[in-house]
Amino acid sequence: MNEALIPYEEDEITRLIIDDHDADAFAPIRHLTVGDFRNWLLSDHATSDVLTKVKAGITPKWPLPSAS
Repeated sequence: MNEALIPYEEDEITRLIIDDHDADAFAPIRHLTVGDFRNWLLSDHATSDVLTKVKAGITPKWPLPSAS
């Protein structure tokens, strides 16, 4: 989350993700590659309790702003 693909000033979704990203919630899964994340999600380790704890680190707050 150090570099935005689309400039922060130009994109509402980029701003939403950067402003609402919870680094502490993301920390337990930060080391995972996309493939490892998929495998983790499908494993017995991804319980409801664990998913609830990391949720804020995976997705921004919803609902997304409406398109103009």
